[in-house]
Amino acid sequence: MNIYINDLSKYYKNKKALDHITLHLSSGIYGLIGPNGAGKTTFLSILCGLIKNDSGTIEIDEVKFLSDDFYHVFGYVPQSPALYVDLTCNEFLEYICALKSIDKNQIDHTLRLVNLYDQKYIKIKKLSGGMKQRLSIAQAIINDPQILLLDEPTTGLDPIERLRLKNLLRNLSKNKIIIISTHIIQDMDHLAKSLIFFKNGQLLDFKSPQELILSLKQFFYETIVSKNDLQKYIETYHVSSIVPINDDYKIKFFSHKDELFPHCKEINLEDIYLYYYGDVYDKR
Repeated sequence: MNIYINDLSKYYKNKKALDHITLHLSSGIYGLIGPNGAGKTTFLSILCGLIKNDSGTIEIDEVKFLSDDFYHVFGYVPQSPALYVDLTCNEFLEYICALKSIDKNQIDHTLRLVNLYDQKYIKIKKLSGGMKQRLSIAQAIINDPQILLLDEPTTGLDPIERLRLKNLLRNLSKNKIIIISTHIIQDMDHLAKSLIFFKNGQLLDFKSPQELILSLKQFFYETIVSKNDLQKYIETYHVSSIVPINDDYKIKFFSHKDELFPHCKEINLEDIYLYYYGDVYDKR
């Protein structure tokens, strides 16, 4: 399965929500990264046919965009899913099967996939937030779509539920394209094949986590500073990490100048996020 996105743009009045986005996506998990207002939800909504783009094209292998077959290829989990809370999990998925013309025999298998089989006859309003999120994923995957889109799926989940969700998505990702929109980049650690960075509707970067770290590591430095000097460094540099060490502080910062400090031995995805969405991006 491949998605070819060429020169995709979307406007809202005088605001450019998406600005000439071009991407090629194959099977695997992708993290769609950016702060609120970056264009992530607009991008996902266009991909699954909820809203129309103003220019550009989307091609999905042999499937014609917005054809009847197209809607069977996609599964979509919105940021705030509409669940009928007075229904049981089974009743809700029966309703989804009727909408999608799917055999109800898929319900038990799907509930087992999302670890909700034991809650089959429990009303949705009695489920935890994590369970509701998994049920929302169940409605999206019950027809075994080849492309799965999730908009901020970890919002409101505790660490255990976030881990369960990551494991579920790993299990689902074989031979599928999964795009996960998030502003919590740590959720993509050891999960995403590649990261797509949006800001103000523009594509900033599109690389694997390993490629990003290798390409940006040269801009990160570290040093030990005293308590008295700490504020001066914060005001002078773009500091991404401060760790107390006895009476001093170990700081990590990024700069596009050649600094007289040692380069960081390691940087992580959180550093990458700060690089793109901290003050450094607007000032460089």
